[in-house]
Amino acid sequence: MKMKTNKLIALLFAVIVIIASSCTKTFEEYTQNPNQPTSVPAYLLLRQIENNVMVYPGGDEEKWSQYTLSTYTYYGTNEYWSGSANLDYNTLKNIAAMETEAAKSTPGVTPYSALAKFFKAYIFVNMSLKVGDLPMSEALKGLATPTPKYDSQKQIFIQSLQLLEDANTQLTSLIASSNTSLLGDFYFQERISGGVDALTALKKWQKVVNSFKLRVLIELSKKTADTDLNIKQKFADVYNNPAKYPIMTDLSDNWEYAYNPNYNYYPNNKGNYGFDALRLCVGSTWLNTLSSLNDLRAMTVAFVA
Repeated sequence: MKMKTNKLIALLFAVIVIIASSCTKTFEEYTQNPNQPTSVPAYLLLRQIENNVMVYPGGDEEKWSQYTLSTYTYYGTNEYWSGSANLDYNTLKNIAAMETEAAKSTPGVTPYSALAKFFKAYIFVNMSLKVGDLPMSEALKGLATPTPKYDSQKQIFIQSLQLLEDANTQLTSLIASSNTSLLGDFYFQERISGGVDALTALKKWQKVVNSFKLRVLIELSKKTADTDLNIKQKFADVYNNPAKYPIMTDLSDNWEYAYNPNYNYYPNNKGNYGFDALRLCVGSTWLNTLSSLNDLRAMTVAFVA
């Protein structure tokens, strides 16, 4: 009986030792999945970001803007408001991650740091146009700032214009040094038809940056009296100095999401029978407006839709 008791005590002691030794790991170590990557190369993040900023034809945005309407209520109604705005903070997280990953291998200015500034400005401007004030200056800081302050719409535009200015400056520097490290860009570098080399892609992106800046300034055209925005001077700086601020000059500069009939069908294609075909039509609000202006693009738009 005594021997059995000793064996039981020894067994319990061994169990306690095993349990104690197994508790040396932290909680975070237990929650990590060794089969999942802990980081992603910057160029792969760029692909996801470029895909996310696309507004797809036939989507809810077109219905809310009264460009298209659905004739099949099971798959979509004709409501002009969904109850909430589509905010792109998840994409902004990817942009921040892209900057971090790029800086690991190449500290300082990179194509990814320049494009990150453009995408931030593009997303914040579009989100602010939807809802007005938003967290921007204190956003995306995680647990360091769990309750970021809301910036006014004016401050969002000021910060976005500065991001576009900085993006242009960085792209100028990269182009001057003949930087060819850009990868993952399918808008220009890997365009399905007429792709270009990495350096030319940066030149195309610089035109996108400055053309968008003009668009933002035009959006603010009723605020020309605001000295903080300084709209007239900023517009003149871009327009009168094409060497420093190149802008789009022809269709080859177009920031365009290209579809390929082999693997990437246009969503509203006529062969998509049973899905979009016969279910989405051009909205009368849009079509009648074009027609009243004798705008010949109405026929093209109606034909494609």
